[in-house]
Amino acid sequence: MSIQHFEDALKRLLQVDWDMLPAKTKERVEWIYLDTFMVAAYGMQAATEISQLIKEQPEGNIPLVGQGLARQPLDFLVLTGTAIVSFELDEGNQFAKGHPAAHIFGPLYVAAYEENSLGKDVLRAFMIGYEISARLGNASKLDENAHPHGTWGIVGGAVAAAILKGFTDDEIVEVAKLAATFPLVTSWQAAIQGRTARNLYVGLANQISYQMLGFMKAGFSSHLSVVDHVWGQLLPVSIDYTLFNLKEEEAYLMDQNYFKLYPTCRFTHSAIDAARDCLEELKTIVATITKVEVTTYSLAARLTKKYPETELASKFSIPYAVAVVLLKKSLYTHYQENLDNEVRALIEKIEVTEDVELTGMLPTSRPSKIRITFEDDRVIEGLALDGKGNFKEPLPKLALQQKYTELFKKISLPNVQKLMETIQQLEDFTFRDYIAQVGEVRKCIKLI
Repeated sequence: MSIQHFEDALKRLLQVDWDMLPAKTKERVEWIYLDTFMVAAYGMQAATEISQLIKEQPEGNIPLVGQGLARQPLDFLVLTGTAIVSFELDEGNQFAKGHPAAHIFGPLYVAAYEENSLGKDVLRAFMIGYEISARLGNASKLDENAHPHGTWGIVGGAVAAAILKGFTDDEIVEVAKLAATFPLVTSWQAAIQGRTARNLYVGLANQISYQMLGFMKAGFSSHLSVVDHVWGQLLPVSIDYTLFNLKEEEAYLMDQNYFKLYPTCRFTHSAIDAARDCLEELKTIVATITKVEVTTYSLAARLTKKYPETELASKFSIPYAVAVVLLKKSLYTHYQENLDNEVRALIEKIEVTEDVELTGMLPTSRPSKIRITFEDDRVIEGLALDGKGNFKEPLPKLALQQKYTELFKKISLPNVQKLMETIQQLEDFTFRDYIAQVGEVRKCIKLI
């Protein structure tokens, strides 16, 4: 087996036409696009770093998502990629072990706007970019101390943009090999410590993806042996070349994504759902809890920090998330407001450990158990085999609508629905006309 399977997989994907896709896959693509658009719009308005960058950048020609402004392509890309991941709201893929759409949306958008692409061509490019990068993520096992942002996703953004720019299949393959040669070196500690360099990984990756097109056209090139060296020896702990080629009867990896229904790291979600599973039985006052034991899989068992020091760090803390849920507070509320004496007292009683049996259920499931003990020795338990919004469940359309309503609290539910409907009409328009249509309801998503 060799890295040639990476190139072969991309060539086969390039033969897929939008109209050839199963209805369920097309629907999944459209909802991933919608979710990423909404999350980008929120991050563009709510992230303080993004707001500061926007003030400092010159006017351009690419309309910003959720704003009445436009920026130059490279500025747009760093803003958009960073915005999408700033609040832990973006979709992901547990087989790829990361977040494909966040890496693809920005380069896709810029190319689509510059070329005024047909909507269905945009969706096709989104699907192919997602699929090839997710397969690279699935095949490669990064060191657990690395963060997946800014690594294999660079390939997907470059491929999607090259498709819309009208590159030939051979040129797209060359772009993919060049992009695969430039993963960032990223640290999981940036997330644990709540440092927003972790968000910027994706913004910079978006820029790298798009720049690969011009570099390839200028004559820069890579080689499969270089890609193999980077992904077979330097970056991942290991790589399984067979995972580039899914069997015909298996679904696209895009069909197996998850949607985030809580604004926290996905590794916290099954613990959150296990805690929510206990709420109906939680009739005794929370103050009488003596111990909360969370057992989970290895990746999640690292999220043990009890008192987050930043908003981003709060999204990577199982003790914080579980305490907030058990006290029936909102995870959408700023962490400093949530961290009152009651939450702090409960956090002290929460311990998180790995259960090797639960780790053995990866990657198909990401499970957690919770055991709550009270002063009277009563015990209640909860179990979640995976976080809600996972691929084994039906598309969580109503839950996603509720998510967007929670994000954009200052607008009405009918306006949220109108915005969702407009964004989902991409297939019916050329891209510039589509963005103009979305712009007509842009006022619906203003936070201020």
